[in-house]
Amino acid sequence: MSQVIDIPSSMQATLAGRYALQGWLGRGGMGIVYAAADSSDKRDVAVKVLRKEFSDNESVNKRLNREMRATARINHPNVVRLLDHGYTHEGRQFVVFERVNGRSLKDEIVACGRLDFARIARIGAGIARGLAAAHRAGVVHRDLKPGNVMLEEGVDGADCVRLLDFGIATFTRPEDEQDREALTRAGMRVGTPEFMAPEQFESDQAVDGRADLYSLGIVLFAMTTGRVPFKFKSATRTAVAHIESPVTPPSHLRPEMPSELEAVILRLLEKNPADRFQTGDDAATALLEAVGLHSEATAPPAGRTFHPPEAAAETLSELDPSIVVGGLLSAALATLVLVGAWVVIG
Repeated sequence: MSQVIDIPSSMQATLAGRYALQGWLGRGGMGIVYAAADSSDKRDVAVKVLRKEFSDNESVNKRLNREMRATARINHPNVVRLLDHGYTHEGRQFVVFERVNGRSLKDEIVACGRLDFARIARIGAGIARGLAAAHRAGVVHRDLKPGNVMLEEGVDGADCVRLLDFGIATFTRPEDEQDREALTRAGMRVGTPEFMAPEQFESDQAVDGRADLYSLGIVLFAMTTGRVPFKFKSATRTAVAHIESPVTPPSHLRPEMPSELEAVILRLLEKNPADRFQTGDDAATALLEAVGLHSEATAPPAGRTFHPPEAAAETLSELDPSIVVGGLLSAALATLVLVGAWVVIG
């Protein structure tokens, strides 16, 4: 929900003659998100406005354009919809999305700790179906994490899942080859290390939708245990752990969890993409079946019971924001090295 009105005096209160800014929703590395009212369509929207210092930054403008193109391709109830775009009177680019009245999955995990198993499966299935729609549209998210998942309460009390922030997405269709290379030139790797698949760290490895499914496995692990499987102060150590280290089964932190649900999570976290679920739809079906929910229609409303995480575990509240991984990770196991910088982008 919007906070105290915080609209820069230098910015028009109404953009494009129709979007009346109401308040501040959030701030990322490249943009500020405002709550707004669309006077033309009579609905609430969210407007992401490029930060002033980036108005002339070509690469940042291209990233916002990438988010716009990627989101526009996907038409699915589990993915936030793109509605419009334009420029402020100062020449700052803005993008308009439908507004989700809820809170991020990250905030929910921090607030509730470990979630109920049926709720984990239902949220995970919603994420998986949104990813499946993106992958069918030729889009790989590459930065799936709890902060990029919004939860909105449905009429039956269940969670309505919405994926957002496709700013570092990549495209997989042949006609997108030039655009794909533009973002990943010179061995650049992008994402948030705690949620990245092993192949995202290695420049000689192709990245497709199965990388997003690995990230989904980490999101499920976080919902189950309140923490991520790999987190170190050094981003390099985190990367190496994803490539080399086995994942501690979540039942070691939460013994009462269903073995079927744990099996789905561990399959998503396989190091080799060929050993994971191959589509988001398959993962969604497996998640629901793991907790005895064979269809969304038969699933009971999900509660919000508090299950505090292990005291010694590092929780999601301690995670860093999104980052770009700059440089090249050698595939040689004896000399795994990250060259370059890890830069915060939000």
